[in-house]
Amino acid sequence: MRLGLTTWSMVAVRAEEAIPLLASIGFDSVEIAVVPGWRDAVDLLTPARRRRIRQLLLEYDLHLAAIAGNTDLLADDPDELAENWCTLTRTVDLAAEWAARQGPPPVDTYVGGRPGEWDQKRDVLIERLGRLCDYAAERGVTIALQPHMDGALDTPEKVPILLDALARPNLGITLDINDFTVQGIPRAAGFDGDVCVEISLRVQRQPGFDPTRAITQSYAVLASAFETAGLTRHR
Repeated sequence: MRLGLTTWSMVAVRAEEAIPLLASIGFDSVEIAVVPGWRDAVDLLTPARRRRIRQLLLEYDLHLAAIAGNTDLLADDPDELAENWCTLTRTVDLAAEWAARQGPPPVDTYVGGRPGEWDQKRDVLIERLGRLCDYAAERGVTIALQPHMDGALDTPEKVPILLDALARPNLGITLDINDFTVQGIPRAAGFDGDVCVEISLRVQRQPGFDPTRAITQSYAVLASAFETAGLTRHR
């Protein structure tokens, strides 16, 4: 297992600054958020920046666990949907560009929509997500869906329905446990994948928020938990 952090937790910090910081604190991996509004939005990543980020990951021996491309696949407005599709496919292309020896990092995204729209939009989601998976498969990239309490894919029982309907080997799940626990859904045991710290936007917007302090504290808590549980960490 690896202990990492997503730069979703650092809206105003560029990956070129985040990577050395996370390595110095002790993290094993990083997920880089490239969504619009972040300093590393995919449209802001020039060829020079992409090369530099890849170089820094190697230099600091920080595993790239995933790329966060969280984008709404269920937008009703055609122009918004077209823009979202462009953002996601460019994110997939970036994952292929940043491939390591073991292959490209997965691309995380939620499906969008709203709670209660599952029955209404399931078929549309299957069609759009299928196209995205096929695009990603041609580039060796895995799509990792994040169920979200504020979206159409909001509860665990919907997940296998979607996975079975699509039957794509490059489709998986990334789990934000908070999206289930706040609904009173108990956590399951047995997870052995990467653990990635995320500091919510709500916390980041609080007056006096210090990202370095918050990240350092998060690392200390989880590193201690890993040790207490006897879990072996690796890069």
